[in-house]
Amino acid sequence: MLLLGFIAPSGVVAQEIRYEDDKLTVSDSAWRDYFGRVLAIDGDWAIIGAIGDDDGGSESGSAYVFHYDGAAWIEYEKLLAHDGKASHGFGYAISLAGESAAIGANHWAEKERGIDCGAMYLFRFNGSNWTEEAAPVRRGLRLR
Repeated sequence: MLLLGFIAPSGVVAQEIRYEDDKLTVSDSAWRDYFGRVLAIDGDWAIIGAIGDDDGGSESGSAYVFHYDGAAWIEYEKLLAHDGKASHGFGYAISLAGESAAIGANHWAEKERGIDCGAMYLFRFNGSNWTEEAAPVRRGLRLR
């Protein structure tokens, strides 16, 4: 429940009480997926992280895309890092702007750079699916 209150110019106190409209869940949820700890919403799209998801190995992580169809939020697609491995934590940070998304994996590791250096994955909506746009961006690299 969300309670909003304000004082109108006339001095009258106005209130609005809002209740939960939707509860989003995923079709393949599992214990310790941590679905919903991180999310981003822009317009009719929402991307919600599940850093403990195990599709690419224990706690490799994932992100779920939801689309609002005018009446309800519908689970649209599940995003995974193409190189996802155990403990990467894909979905740890999410930014969404229109049909572009940046999704972080805070424990992504590379031998040359050390453990937990992290990576960011870029996704774009192509009209039917969200696809990984480029190789993961790592610390010290520049976006072009």
